[in-house]
Amino acid sequence: MLAEYLDNDEDGTPDDAAVLEQMVKRGAVLIMARDEAELDASRDLFGDLTEAAQALYAYETRPMGSAAGSFDATLEEVLHLISFVGYSNAYPNAFDVSPGSVLADAMDRARGGRFRSVPDAYPVDAWFTYDDESCEYECQVTEYVYWALTSLLGAQ
Repeated sequence: MLAEYLDNDEDGTPDDAAVLEQMVKRGAVLIMARDEAELDASRDLFGDLTEAAQALYAYETRPMGSAAGSFDATLEEVLHLISFVGYSNAYPNAFDVSPGSVLADAMDRARGGRFRSVPDAYPVDAWFTYDDESCEYECQVTEYVYWALTSLLGAQ
């Protein structure tokens, strides 16, 4: 999955070397665990990887392929890793997850304002809303780019 995203044209070369360079430089890693309890128990092995890690739980995957009514979250979590660690660091003015980047400003417009935490209610003209209380502003930006890109590509 990672290889497909990084080399979408499948010519054996990453489509954007700067993105891959940032991922390698920052030690990007996808940590797959059975569930949240196993991930928590393994934190001592990995240390503090919050800046370059993405979790994926075994129950979220569909190794035999997605079927009606099921979705393989690998598609989402690997894209989060690439956008959060790769693109946001390779092109911070455009893709950083902090307020003020082009991407964050676009999300703020889509949500009808800049909300550092999930609001009780979004403005009626908001066309992107995400209600996960555990997902802070930077996480919201990562979700925004995921939903925007996969919607544009018809993956939703």
